[in-house]
Amino acid sequence: MHEAWARWEGQVVDGKFPLRQYLGGSPRSAVFLTEYDRPEHRNAAITLVAVDSATTELQLFRWKLGAELSHPHLIRIFEMGRAQLSDSELFYVVMEYAEENLSDVLRHRALTPAEACDMLDPAADALAYLHGERPRPRSSETREHHGRQ
Repeated sequence: MHEAWARWEGQVVDGKFPLRQYLGGSPRSAVFLTEYDRPEHRNAAITLVAVDSATTELQLFRWKLGAELSHPHLIRIFEMGRAQLSDSELFYVVMEYAEENLSDVLRHRALTPAEACDMLDPAADALAYLHGERPRPRSSETREHHGRQ
C-alpha cells in the first residue's frame, strides 16, 4: 500500500479532514498535512493506518490515552477514529503539526553542542511529566557546572 498513499492527496477523511499534502509514510501508515478547526483553524498532521484487526483497538486505546496528556513540549492529539478511503479501511489520528522535526534535522546534520543543550530542558520536562517525576537540574545549571555557557 506504500506507493498508493500519495494518490489520496485531495481526498477528505471522515468528512472533515482534507488530505492537503503527503508528508511521508511506510507500508502500513501515511502522514498528511490537513486542517483542524477546533477551537481555531490551524494546520494539523493526520496519520492514516491500515486496519489490522489484531492491533487496531489497542492503537486507538493508546491514542485516547495520549490525547489526555497536556504539556507544552508534547504534540497534542486532537481527534482519532475510523474511516474508509476508496476500498481501504483505515483508522486515523489528527495531531498538532510541527513545522520542524528533529529527525528531519538529524538526517542532514548533527546538532551543535549548543543546540543539543537547548533541547535538554524541554526534553527533560516532557519526560518528567510523562513519568510523573520531579524535573532534573536544568541544562543551564549543567552547563555552568561543566564550565560552559
